[in-house]
Amino acid sequence: MMHEPDEDHEREAVFHSVSCKSPLLLRATDPRGSGAAETHQGTIMKTRSLVSCVLLVILLALAEPGLGGEARVVRLVDAPWPPFTTGEHGQPAGGLVPPLVKSLFDRIGIRVTIELVPWKRALKMVELGQADGIPLLMKTEERDRYLVYSDMLFESRERFFYHAGRLKGFSWLSFADLKTYRFGLVSGFSYGRGFLDALKQYGFEVQYAPTSELNFRLLEAGRVDLVLEDETVARVLIADQPVWREAFRADEKTVTIVPLYMGLSARGQALDLLPSINRTIAQMKSEGVIDRILGRVE
Repeated sequence: MMHEPDEDHEREAVFHSVSCKSPLLLRATDPRGSGAAETHQGTIMKTRSLVSCVLLVILLALAEPGLGGEARVVRLVDAPWPPFTTGEHGQPAGGLVPPLVKSLFDRIGIRVTIELVPWKRALKMVELGQADGIPLLMKTEERDRYLVYSDMLFESRERFFYHAGRLKGFSWLSFADLKTYRFGLVSGFSYGRGFLDALKQYGFEVQYAPTSELNFRLLEAGRVDLVLEDETVARVLIADQPVWREAFRADEKTVTIVPLYMGLSARGQALDLLPSINRTIAQMKSEGVIDRILGRVE
């Protein structure tokens, strides 16, 4: 049976659904109270309690998605780098990195998007705080100015790739042995410290291309002799081209092992998530999730 409140309790019943009834409120509305002063004090306490409850309801509505607030979204930007990131500029990203990143943020309970833009623009956007971060990149002194890095996601292994018909029996012991070769590199990408130091020391001839795929086309055309590329990226690109599968070879020596991280903009809105991101990376590594997504294990 539903109890109907009497006149003295009518106002507190209106707010019963938000659990605002307190001992002070009960005292203020107690019909056994004596004297106008006590009644006046009770009215004041009741009013304050009601105002507090209304403010609480408003704050909860703003904080909870579906009650007036919006779900939080982390906005990342990247450039195509098959097979890690694929697609066209201005479109949602495909490839290996998006499912890895989505799995990571799903575990945190945050929605994430990855927009594809030219690489230099991606770097500028996170520098200016126009995006929250870049899902996969290496550390450099220049980027240290405007990025805060996650723990390492995985390592990139870079090798030299060459045309077997032109460089028969290619081998090298030190960077000094490579002074006569022309190199194909990706504009805006960074490479291992050892190679970059040798580039300055020996003045290697370099031709820059906007993408890894175009670098391999330069190699096919004979405009460069060696392409320095991540072995996973190169494997996928070469596998898609029968002519390249026949002609291109990877040198046995690993030039650089490069740790790759997620970089968060120092001026973005996602820095507070870094501890949760790092904990989740550790969990995904221990469960073998990252290696499975990358196809490094069956």
